[in-house]
Parts: sequence; structure tokens; C-alpha cells
Amino acid sequence: MRILYSPLAAVFFTIIAAVICVSLYMNGRRIQQSAVTVQKMEAEVASIEAKVNQVERDALEATSAAAKERIFRDELLLQRPGEYIVQVPDQPVPSPEPSLSPEKLRPWQQWKELLL
Repeated sequence: MRILYSPLAAVFFTIIAAVICVSLYMNGRRIQQSAVTVQKMEAEVASIEAKVNQVERDALEATSAAAKERIFRDELLLQRPGEYIVQVPDQPVPSPEPSLSPEKLRPWQQWKELLL
């Protein structure tokens, strides 16, 4: 029993307690870092799931009968029996005419133009 009351035993128990405290602190930090990593991964998974859902919707739309018919009619210029295709050419966009701003003439030049 005398060993428990010696200064060497007190130092030993203090060192053991310090090691345990440091170990607990390090594990707590590791757990916090893991939680942050998990949150980032969950956000990434959610965004990837949204992209996958969008691609699935686009794939369903692209394989629908209406989309196929639109491709046949618009891009391949096919028609059903008895139908006629009329192609309307794109109208060129007219360029705006440059507006000529009248030059500011001096009063004597204005009189000269008016009289002559």
C-alpha cells in the first residue's frame, strides 16, 4: 500500500491520466473531421442524385413518341402520307441604317445655305 502514496506513483498516474486525456481529445477531433467529411459527401451525393434524376427525365422525354415525331418532322423532314412540308426560309435581319446626325453649323453658315 505504501507504493500508492509514493511520489513516483503520483507521477505515473498523472502521466497515464494525461495520455488518456490527449487520446480522448484526438479521437474527438477525428470524429469532428469525419462528421464534416460525411456532410460534404452527403451534399455531393445529393447533387449527383439531382443530376441523375434530370438525365433520367431527359432520357424519358427523348424516347417518348412525341420527341421521336418532332425529330422526324423537324430534323429529318419526314411527313405522314398525305401531308406536305413547306419550308419557310429564315428572314435576314435588316441592319439598322446609320442615322446621320446633322452637323452643327454656325449661324452664318446656316444663313448662307438658306440664301444660296
